[in-house]
Amino acid sequence: MNLRLLCQLLSLVAVLIGAAMLFSLPWALPALGGRWEHERTGFFGLLGATAACLLVAWGLHRLGRGAQGQLFRR
Repeated sequence: MNLRLLCQLLSLVAVLIGAAMLFSLPWALPALGGRWEHERTGFFGLLGATAACLLVAWGLHRLGRGAQGQLFRR
């Protein structure tokens, strides 16, 4: 099994998940309803989860650098 290629592909999936989390970030702002006291934990929790996801994606990308080949079903 080509683990470097697998890490590279998983990093792409992690980036896509992190980017999808960013789309829901405006709804955690108090300008769209809600008060800052109640929405602050959700806003920073979402930012933290996005940062963690992108950090994992960066690490996987570094591990999978220079991978070549294809993944096959088996």
